[in-house]
Amino acid sequence: MKRKEHLIALYFLDKILRRPWFGTQAKNILSWAEDNSIDILGIELDKVFGGRPTPRPRPSDNEQPAFKKTRTCVKELRSIIARKKIPNIFSPDFDPKFTMIADMLGVPKDITRSLLQVLAYNEQYPFLDQMLHDMVLSGHRRDHGAGAELLAAILDCSISRIDGLLMVDGILSKMGLIKIESDRDVDVSGSLVRLMNSKISGAEHAKRILLGPKTRPSLKPRDFCHMESEYNYIGKLLRNAIYKDRRGVNILLYGKPGTGKTEMAKTLCGELGCDLYTLDRPTRPDTDDKNCRLPELMRAQRLLKNDKNSVILMDEAEDVFNLNPFSDRPHSKLYLNRTLENNSRPVIWISNNIRPVDGAYIRRFQYALEVRGPGDADRLVIWQKICRKHKLKLDKGRLLDLSKRYDVAPALIESAVTGAQLTGSADALEKTLNSLQLAMTGRRPAAARNDVKDFNPALLNTDTDLARLAERIRGGACKNFSLCLYGAPGTGKSAYARYLADKIGLKVVQKRASDLFDKYVGETEANIAAAFAEAEAQNAVLVFDEADSFLQSRSGDNKSWEISAVNEMLTQMENAAVPFICTTNLMSSLDKASLRRFTFKVKYDFMTPDQVGAAFRHFFGEAPKVDVRGLTHLAPGDFATVKNKARILGITAQAELAKMLADEMELKGMRRNKIGFVVDAPREIN
Repeated sequence: MKRKEHLIALYFLDKILRRPWFGTQAKNILSWAEDNSIDILGIELDKVFGGRPTPRPRPSDNEQPAFKKTRTCVKELRSIIARKKIPNIFSPDFDPKFTMIADMLGVPKDITRSLLQVLAYNEQYPFLDQMLHDMVLSGHRRDHGAGAELLAAILDCSISRIDGLLMVDGILSKMGLIKIESDRDVDVSGSLVRLMNSKISGAEHAKRILLGPKTRPSLKPRDFCHMESEYNYIGKLLRNAIYKDRRGVNILLYGKPGTGKTEMAKTLCGELGCDLYTLDRPTRPDTDDKNCRLPELMRAQRLLKNDKNSVILMDEAEDVFNLNPFSDRPHSKLYLNRTLENNSRPVIWISNNIRPVDGAYIRRFQYALEVRGPGDADRLVIWQKICRKHKLKLDKGRLLDLSKRYDVAPALIESAVTGAQLTGSADALEKTLNSLQLAMTGRRPAAARNDVKDFNPALLNTDTDLARLAERIRGGACKNFSLCLYGAPGTGKSAYARYLADKIGLKVVQKRASDLFDKYVGETEANIAAAFAEAEAQNAVLVFDEADSFLQSRSGDNKSWEISAVNEMLTQMENAAVPFICTTNLMSSLDKASLRRFTFKVKYDFMTPDQVGAAFRHFFGEAPKVDVRGLTHLAPGDFATVKNKARILGITAQAELAKMLADEMELKGMRRNKIGFVVDAPREIN
């Protein structure tokens, strides 16, 4: 046993023997002293006591001989310990390392610090932990693992004071220095024990052990040019907060995974020349649950209190904000609010999803930014930069195509390029991106569209000249418009929306019902609002396909959540700052209140006979030499379907193509006739 450990054990025993003990607990204490007398006292107690066995006193009768023998044994033990001249272990000079650590962490210089010191010694020296464990009274006040009575005796205070310090919401727990388990056992922070067992050259060395190395940036400010104004604004906030030493400064960066939130924080701090310390999701055994994240932040705040050039990065912040309020966690909502209001160093919080976060937390941030992926031009630059980094050679045309087809974050581009480099195949780019998008969204990526290039507005049979409308919108200054395109399926509604966006030089954000509906209450409304926000952030045309799904009439037998979703949609349409287009096959199903929110309402119908002939030339490359006048209920979508089918089957004969078009028409309940068409009569079902 080391001398320091020996002195601590003697101090513990001396303090414990100063209190009166009765019954089984007195027996436990004296039995332990007898069993360990040689190691602790350097003598055999049975020689001191004349070979008499250790007494077994009864607490009910203080005049019993056994009690007198107990007092005699205790008196002898104390006199032996007194001759050892034990120092006060709580003196700052006894353990300079612990004193330095406690000062660095801001532990109060009172009974709180002494208790932490005892708990740390118990964790550091197994002999001491076993000592208190063997002395504790089984079945009677077995509080906090080692026994509150013994801790109170060692610290010369009341049991209630010990209980108060070891509460779940006690100061040591809030500081992240101890953790109270469900059975009220106490676990000392592994970081503290690691410091106690390490050779530390000074406070700065200890700080590096607790906080880890300073985080370094890997990107440049120009990599965030697609959010230049927001980036510069956050930089100004941080610069002034550091310069003025302002308390309670918090910045929230949120958004989809891989959009560069953490890298933005690193780059900002790198540009400002300040030290950034990252508190990642805990992976060490002593911090393996979410309840440790906030104490870890509080510990970092204390460590960096006097470091005026430091910033803390709290990654995976949802661990802190989304804790179960009904759990036995030591931190209330009020405590977290006070933390946000009074933190001494600026904190950048990173989260992938802030929808479940209480608004009371969000309002305490100085700024909240949704970090989004770059636009087409910026994404091309990122593709080029990452390919150069990994020495993957792709021609500019291929890179341009990839940047347009995949609206993904830089982190996913990095993964795709790495996969291509490892496999030696450029095809791995699309394989990786497709697989990651499927895993993240649950849907396979849509196939690349070339319908804008092949789109022919002359094939649209509408009550409005859409080609002229597109030209008027392109030439006008006002881009705050909306369209409702309704009519038969396959008539080119969605294709026109993309054609119009291309004409006016905007990209398209397209949403389907499956993109918006969610099984959780309030999430559908949040998805609708997010769709408008996404389009506004990207300066894009917002297109809603299957609009009847989320604009259905509220006059029917609707559920409350359906009505709430429609209300949200109507509100967003009313205040939209971007062009939006809704397409539907069921105009009669739309809520009447939605109709006045559309600038233009355009009805689509099947192609006229002249348009059918024009479509034949457009899709099959030659004028029809067969009679197609009877093909009256066709849409451009039908021609696209037949063209694809003919390509697969190798059919080129016009007669067969016309037959296939007639088959498509018959599937709609129509059949070809020399004059116009006839509707099939309803069939009886026997």
